[in-house]
Amino acid sequence: MEQQASTREGLTRWIDAQIVLSRRHMARCVSATGLTRERPEFFQKITPARGSIVADADARTQARPDYFFHWQRDSALVMAAFEALRRMNAMGEISDPFPDFVAFSAELGRLDGRELLRAGRIGRTGDPQLAKYLRRPADLAQAHGDRLRGEARFNPDGTLDILVWARPQFDGPALRAMALLQRTDASPNNAQERELLGGDLDFLTRMSREPCFDLWEERFGHHYHTRLVALAALRRGEAWRLARRETLAARSYRRAADRLAAELDTHWSAAQGHYLAAAKAKGANPRDLDAAIILAVVQARLLSGRHSPLDPRAQATLVKLEDFFGQAFEINRNRLNGHGVLFGRFPGDGYYGGGIFPLTACAAAGFHYRLAALLRKGAALARSADNALFLARCGVPAEGEPATASAERMIARGDSMLDAMRHLVAEDGSLPEQFDKTTGKPASSPDLAMSHAVFVLAAAARREAIG
Repeated sequence: MEQQASTREGLTRWIDAQIVLSRRHMARCVSATGLTRERPEFFQKITPARGSIVADADARTQARPDYFFHWQRDSALVMAAFEALRRMNAMGEISDPFPDFVAFSAELGRLDGRELLRAGRIGRTGDPQLAKYLRRPADLAQAHGDRLRGEARFNPDGTLDILVWARPQFDGPALRAMALLQRTDASPNNAQERELLGGDLDFLTRMSREPCFDLWEERFGHHYHTRLVALAALRRGEAWRLARRETLAARSYRRAADRLAAELDTHWSAAQGHYLAAAKAKGANPRDLDAAIILAVVQARLLSGRHSPLDPRAQATLVKLEDFFGQAFEINRNRLNGHGVLFGRFPGDGYYGGGIFPLTACAAAGFHYRLAALLRKGAALARSADNALFLARCGVPAEGEPATASAERMIARGDSMLDAMRHLVAEDGSLPEQFDKTTGKPASSPDLAMSHAVFVLAAAARREAIG
């Protein structure tokens, strides 16, 4: 017990120090008006506007991958992380970025691709080999009004992305709506925030039945992650509308959320023993075992029932992922005693080697922390054939254990995962998009705002679980 307490204390010290570093790294990406990224091959010179959030603040022309964009999903997670810091009284020297972010997001909603076409200011390149990467005029003509919320990303100077990309994507508006809903105690009378929030929620209601690209920007269809974060946003949005006595909007949100809940249940595969990342997949597809499922459960923050951390099927899915990555990644096979498994994305991932993603590694830790917090608040662990292996792996006895003891086991499991990641993080606190699955060295983007955001959110979940 003394050794366990000492390990937890050491991890806590590292987390507290990393929070300070992560907030500084994120702040570099917010309103980065002092940076300029040139894309000479596309005759572009991009200087971020106030309120924008670049996914990666590396403005060098030769930096690859080029993440000098304002992603709707990434920016929503960064804002959620800053809100978590505010609630922890851990903003330090960083000013609240929310007002500028909301103003910038509102301006994005006024863009119109048809105006670009009329003015002849569509994308161009002097390299015929690159012309295939430019958006077609018919695609740009659709970029206006409601459809702008389905844009995956924008240039951080507030202009439309002229490049071919995976469009539409619907998880960004859902995550942004949830971040805004967390702000109701901070700025309940802010008309611009209310307008942005209401627009996002109304959009999710209209698009809840439509297919889109997944958060990895690779598969088109109906996705567990997108559906669950949309459901969570609409459930909270219903309560927000009811508090404002806007019953018609609240009812429409409820109907859309109920429909999503029914559709989410169809993602369960009894044969495979886990939730499927994509609905109605034809035949067995290894990619349907996807850490995006755990990420969705953590981001949705449902307090009970299906698709919450208390869901035996979600727990079963986590074990399946843990078993896969535990064997597939050499760095996990060679981990020190007591270190947890670090997650990647899905089987067969080849993007920059398909390594360990802080996005999913922190989500796996956060799953255990959120489950621990629910147990401390009086929730009961369900027991079924689906989650028997999960409970056994966590060391939960068959019966007779108080919920607080089970919560401690969950915290220890989450800690083992963050502790494993701690040994990969550089002294300057930079967090890449991924770590190499063999060497642990940074891969892809060397410092990604979203990686810092999910770490901060996992640290906040841990504080709530420990109390």
